[in-house]
Amino acid sequence: VVAHGGSVYKNPGAWVRMVFLPGSSKLVLAFFDLPAGRLYMATCDTLAKRCSPPWVVDANCAQGDVSDYGAGGFPDMRLSPEGLPVLAYFSDTAPSGAADGQLRAILCRDPVCTVYDQAVLASGRAGFGRDCSIDFTRSQGTWWMHVAFLDLQGQDTHAAMVARLATFRRAKQDA
Repeated sequence: VVAHGGSVYKNPGAWVRMVFLPGSSKLVLAFFDLPAGRLYMATCDTLAKRCSPPWVVDANCAQGDVSDYGAGGFPDMRLSPEGLPVLAYFSDTAPSGAADGQLRAILCRDPVCTVYDQAVLASGRAGFGRDCSIDFTRSQGTWWMHVAFLDLQGQDTHAAMVARLATFRRAKQDA
């Protein structure tokens, strides 16, 4: 058990995603506590059958909305070409006066994500950045990260939904 307990104020375990680390018995997982507005990560060793205590990687990613429209909706987690976890997710807590929706990422700097960067990849109206999917491609020696996501354009209706794709050059390059 990584986290437990559920109420209208705390509900760890929403939108759980994980990746196994190649050549080991370890996995890295991410999950949201939507009422608390926090995103957590933890590591687990499947052979030892134990997990680390979870740590907060985004303390302000949700406004406490536990509906399908709220933050965290359908994140994706993959291993980068360097074997490091990458998590893309939706946040609805952009600074006041800014966009209502953000596509964010946790970019791990080590395999178990004890060191990481948090990045805002793109911003838009409410619902921007939901339903993420990550992939990596290589072209002429350069790795690219592609993130497909949903843009609700401020309305949670089928008519307003737009599929978008964002492409980012990876900082680390092969020789």
